[in-house]
Amino acid sequence: MLERFFSDPEVAQRLRRGSLGPYLDSYAASVDALGYARSTTRGQLWFLAELGRWLRRQEIAVADLDERVAEAF
Repeated sequence: MLERFFSDPEVAQRLRRGSLGPYLDSYAASVDALGYARSTTRGQLWFLAELGRWLRRQEIAVADLDERVAEAF
């Protein structure tokens, strides 16, 4: 699904390798089904990738992502 939003397949593969990578294809499919614009979805996917990088730098597991962690981000 990520390939639908990024013309370079390496970008999709790089996003999938991040902390939130396992969730990005289903997220993209969900927002696509809701009718979000391609550019909006791409922006959201980049945001989620940045969140995943931040989680990794902070040594916070995805399972520990909650409102407090989101506010710190």
